[in-house]
Amino acid sequence: MSTDWNPDFYQKSEIFRPILTAYQLLKIRRDSWPNLLELQNLLSSSNRPVRNSVQTPITFVSQITTNESLVKHEKQYESLIYEDGKVQTRLQSWHDFFQVLVWASFPTIKAQTNALHYLTAHNRLEKNPANKQRTDLENFLTLFDECGAIIIYSDQKLAELVKNFQWRELFIDNKMAFSNSIECMVFGHGMYEKAINPYLGMTAQCLFLQQPAEYFQLKTEQKTTIVDNAIAQMLSNGNHWTSRSLQPLPVLGIPGWHADNNKPEFYDNTQYFRPKRQRGL
Repeated sequence: MSTDWNPDFYQKSEIFRPILTAYQLLKIRRDSWPNLLELQNLLSSSNRPVRNSVQTPITFVSQITTNESLVKHEKQYESLIYEDGKVQTRLQSWHDFFQVLVWASFPTIKAQTNALHYLTAHNRLEKNPANKQRTDLENFLTLFDECGAIIIYSDQKLAELVKNFQWRELFIDNKMAFSNSIECMVFGHGMYEKAINPYLGMTAQCLFLQQPAEYFQLKTEQKTTIVDNAIAQMLSNGNHWTSRSLQPLPVLGIPGWHADNNKPEFYDNTQYFRPKRQRGL
């Protein structure tokens, strides 16, 4: 992944729309990456409070760089957020830059996933400090945090097309339904990083959220707030989540998300637009 700064990255794709409001609050210097103070000021400029689950304000701090401390950092990353509100952040890194923008755009989901991650790992290690086997919930949280997205829909038939891997019917036959009856909102900062240099194979791991038709008439910032609150509430309802709870979505098939997806033959690539596996295979 290139570390070259590009202040116009968002012009590459509609995929960046959910984090664009947060990005526009940054005091951008076109010739260099934002520094920690500028990233922190972004949160101060936000209309929504950005706090962890125990209501400590989120602060972005430098990442520890010594070898000994890196091991400690790896163990404490989630706990530092949960206990102190501190998010260790690498500068000049697209990965961590998008992490900042996602915190500013989806603060409630981020706080909820952090709390679940911390508490689940804490309980696992409390029972057996030597147990390094991550739970199903921890694996789910990591995958959603990195590659997650939310499929918002008002028409159940469209959601069923996604669940059944009926990609041509979804992306070609129902092309006009996108932004009117169904849309995808990317959450995972890893997916935003991949979108800097998109490639066939980019696949989001999605949760579903049904909304009334009126949702699709709202402004992006209003939609993001609704999704942020609804998904955080959904995640708080139990610890039954596993990686199998997530629906794969080949996001470059979404109309307007790839330069070539206006051609029907684009969807002939079954290595990317894979059919649904038959049970037992």
